[in-house]
Amino acid sequence: FSPVFCIFCLRAVAFTQTQIDPSGGRAVFGKLRKRAIIGRKANRVAVDFYLNKIIGNEPHLARARDISTEGIYIYKILEPQQSSPGDHIGLEFQLPGHDKTIWAVGEVVRDEPALTTRRKIPEDGVALKFTRLKDSDRRKIHHFVQMRRSQAA
Repeated sequence: FSPVFCIFCLRAVAFTQTQIDPSGGRAVFGKLRKRAIIGRKANRVAVDFYLNKIIGNEPHLARARDISTEGIYIYKILEPQQSSPGDHIGLEFQLPGHDKTIWAVGEVVRDEPALTTRRKIPEDGVALKFTRLKDSDRRKIHHFVQMRRSQAA
């Protein structure tokens, strides 16, 4: 595979094949590999805690699956609507073992309906990228992730 810089996602990606179109003589890229070569910007750890997902000024119960300093993946439990990529959602949660509440806003990166998650379990999930998070809270999450990763090693 040869890396190609994608101007749409602003990172290097790999194409599975490159062919020349005989009629026009231009390169035709094959199927795009799902993962970027550069990979994730931040380490993440598995978690299991409940949080409030604020939609339209109303809290809705959700459960966290994993977290990093860049974002969080949550399972939907009680909420009235499907999220769309680009939507912004408020979050209110406490990290396990901490008593201070973290308030954040996340942008929906992807919304996975039931049975499309990697673990093939019947739960709706949504991946959020933090767009508003206090620096002190980001440091708390970083410390939490580092502690969990060192405990797992």
